[in-house]
Amino acid sequence: MTNLVEIKLWVRFAARDEQLLSDLWPHVEPELPSIAEQFYARIAEIPEAMAVFSGPDQLRRQHKLLMGWINQLLNGPFDEVYAHNRRRVGRRHVAVGLDQAYMFTSMQVIVHALCEIAHQQLPAARALETIHAIHKVATLDLSLMTESFMDVQQDERVVLAERQMLDHLTTAAFLLDAQQRVLHATAAARDLCVQPPKGLPLHQALPEVLVDALSLRDLVLPESGGHRSPTELRLMGQARSFSATCSPISSPVGGRLVQISDHTEALQVARRLEKAESLARMGEMSAAVAHELRNPLASISGAIQVLQATFPPTDPKASIMSKVHQQVRRLDRMVHDLLDFARPPETHLARLDLAEAARQVVDIVAGVDPDVHIDVEGSGSAWADADLTHRILLNLTQNAVAATRGQLERRVLLHIDDHTIRVSDNGPGVPAAVQPSLFEPFFTTRTTGTGLGLAICQTAAGAQGASVFYDGASSLGGASFSVVWVPQPEGVTPA
Repeated sequence: MTNLVEIKLWVRFAARDEQLLSDLWPHVEPELPSIAEQFYARIAEIPEAMAVFSGPDQLRRQHKLLMGWINQLLNGPFDEVYAHNRRRVGRRHVAVGLDQAYMFTSMQVIVHALCEIAHQQLPAARALETIHAIHKVATLDLSLMTESFMDVQQDERVVLAERQMLDHLTTAAFLLDAQQRVLHATAAARDLCVQPPKGLPLHQALPEVLVDALSLRDLVLPESGGHRSPTELRLMGQARSFSATCSPISSPVGGRLVQISDHTEALQVARRLEKAESLARMGEMSAAVAHELRNPLASISGAIQVLQATFPPTDPKASIMSKVHQQVRRLDRMVHDLLDFARPPETHLARLDLAEAARQVVDIVAGVDPDVHIDVEGSGSAWADADLTHRILLNLTQNAVAATRGQLERRVLLHIDDHTIRVSDNGPGVPAAVQPSLFEPFFTTRTTGTGLGLAICQTAAGAQGASVFYDGASSLGGASFSVVWVPQPEGVTPA
């Protein structure tokens, strides 16, 4: 708020000016009705200014108010009461929607009338001095009255800034009136709503499942409020977690502030961290078990081979020892899987011919199961680690071959493009219920195996900047898995 003393200093309005204005009053008082008529006749010429008046009765009242205003303009006293009254006039003009430009132009009508009276009624020297005093007091008046316009503009800027700030909040917040209807909602809050929320009771604006889960009908009641702990629910087909807080606010419209917090991402991060920690502990335990089993298994395998050599081929014991040896080899493969899962892979990236890498794997797998027809088609390369790529392709191809068991014609296809290998089969495919768990360690649908194959593939792919994923149904009618490497920028040699 502008300081009255400071304004007087700026315009040099002093006791001499007050005296000159007071001395002018006897000459002005008889002319007040005429001045008021002139003033409102000029106002009548401007439709925008006349629009703020309700009719003739109000105009007659305004004549009296204007004459009283001129009386105070000339007679003061020019103190804080005077300043308060002038500011109140300004606020009234703001309230009726009168533009501040009309205050300046209408003031000129009054100033011109007063100056004419001073010029006609006073000696030339005193008239000039009085006219200067009239301009000073008019400036003083305008400074005080237009403060209200500045205050309103500032308030509007503050309100706009507050709305922009609210709209950028990531928390869903609803401002409710005393009847629990929505006055304002943040952008995050509107995203939760099933229809535009403004003017609606909160429970009508939000999905019913969310309203019921957080007991929002009760939460917003004046005698209720408080907090609703995080609750998990399915919203728009997704698992989500929300909590709610309701608190009273100090506002002319009364009401409450309801905040709905989405904990879904935080909960997912916590679960991922928990899973990562669990996998880390599992990996440490797997490595310890594998190391403990590795040497005894090697000793058992060697001992069985020695014993097998002592039996003639027709001896029933030879067949039994052969089966025992098969089980030992199966346990040894499990140990290798555990070590691969637990051991952080080392990478050595280079330009790799993907078709050649695929053919090497096919030669190994076809030698073990010659009944499967395995094709390699296409060509391409990638910046990749040869050993890790071999491990990925061997796992995926062995899985594909296993999936074809029971088919009349067993087929597997490895399709090559630049930066991509797709391994497909004509098996029964992967059930939808199983797909989300495919890459989880120790998950398997078979009666044999560790369930580590795809988890190892994922780790080996990630170590070389690639990704491996289930690609859906294949062109052969079964399942399809893809490995995709990130293209290497031109001229860049991988570390």
